[in-house]
Amino acid sequence: MATLTERINKRFWIPLSAVLLAIATLVPFAGFLVFVALIPWVKLLPGLRKPFRSGYLFGLIYGGAQLFWIFQLVSKWTESLPLGILTWLIATSLMAIYYGLATWLAAFYARADKWWGVPLVWAGVEVFRSYIPVFAFPWALVASPLADYPFLTGWARLGTIFLVGFWVVVINVCLARRARNSINFAVLGFLAGTAFLLLHVGSTENRRVTIGQPAVDMAFGDPAMQELLLAGHIDKITTEAETDQSSLLVLPEGVARGYRPKFRLSDRFPTIFGSQTGDGPYYQSAISYDNGNWDQANKSRLVIFGEFVPFRDQLPFLKEFRLPGGDLAAGDKVSAVSVGSTMIGPLLCFEALFPDIAFRQSQNGAQVLTILSNDDWFMGTTAPRQLANAATWRAVENGTTVLRAASLGKSFIVNASGSVVGEAPMKQPYALTRGIVVPAKPQALPILPLFPFLAVLSLPLTPIILRLKPRK
Repeated sequence: MATLTERINKRFWIPLSAVLLAIATLVPFAGFLVFVALIPWVKLLPGLRKPFRSGYLFGLIYGGAQLFWIFQLVSKWTESLPLGILTWLIATSLMAIYYGLATWLAAFYARADKWWGVPLVWAGVEVFRSYIPVFAFPWALVASPLADYPFLTGWARLGTIFLVGFWVVVINVCLARRARNSINFAVLGFLAGTAFLLLHVGSTENRRVTIGQPAVDMAFGDPAMQELLLAGHIDKITTEAETDQSSLLVLPEGVARGYRPKFRLSDRFPTIFGSQTGDGPYYQSAISYDNGNWDQANKSRLVIFGEFVPFRDQLPFLKEFRLPGGDLAAGDKVSAVSVGSTMIGPLLCFEALFPDIAFRQSQNGAQVLTILSNDDWFMGTTAPRQLANAATWRAVENGTTVLRAASLGKSFIVNASGSVVGEAPMKQPYALTRGIVVPAKPQALPILPLFPFLAVLSLPLTPIILRLKPRK
């Protein structure tokens, strides 16, 4: 029977796991902690009498730390401290439900001594919360900070970031159980994922491309002054790209309205930029200009409470959310754009968090992915780092180069192995020009969505899986 001291100590294990995981995901280059952060959580699973409540506590602590930027953002843009606190608390309480669910299901597997089910449940819940209608928000995934260590991201090539997260939890489970053989298997299996980064890419060609970072705060400030500064800075970036003989210029989200930007468009190379289009409904769009030819792809995944407010008509207090551009509409399909002989798959800011959007762009024929972002709303918070990490994961998953253009930063180029090959200095007008590898055809493997599908399918099948008996 556990002593009083042991029982008291165990009460701190759930908060300890939540704090360690928060440090791993929020502190730069502390990502290695993800391999041990869940050990206390795993150790408690078999004996938890109220696993959902314990998991919910985990989620309140971890989610509160992860989503604190929501308080900072909402209180600033609405000029209401109470509304900022209320939004943060609501978002945190909703996020905690997922960790309550994960703990509740994982406890069944732990009690049945089927430990392999624990990482499967964790991965399944991460997939579920990333794609649930309206509230889909793939934020603070357990593998996200491993973007700092590209050689540890290899399994994403076969099953997205969710498969890497599965392996992370496998290692936590093995360490918690102190099973030497299992630990060796887990570590070697995880490191074997590096081999998938070396898969043959086929024929390629090199091209010089430019990412334009205008360094204009497009979140807070006078719109007329923003347009004036954008035009001046982007014109200089365009001139530099011409001098460097670039074959493509990529600019951030929201630098224009409609098809007629205030800045100059060069006829020497194609330009891709973010613009708000339509006259009701309004769309956030990626526009490509190629020597008089235009193409457009509308953003299909919008930021809840950032680009649209659900239930605004039903809940009166939500009318206080004055979105700067008004409520936007989501595009009805994922579209690539053609520039010259190259197909480009644009991801607009929030869309870059979703593995399926990038995969569908590859299915559309995209040879290169571009992320057009506007992180200005979140400057001074922990949000820009996680938004930037998504570029590494989408590059590895799809085996191609990702070009990320942001207004104030982070703007960079990441290759198919997840390594950054060039980055613009933060908050400085900059033309980042580099040579990149462009594959002759898309490199995403057809099986990429298979693991996320199986992981989320395992959640409703848990009662059936637990009844299965191993063969003798």
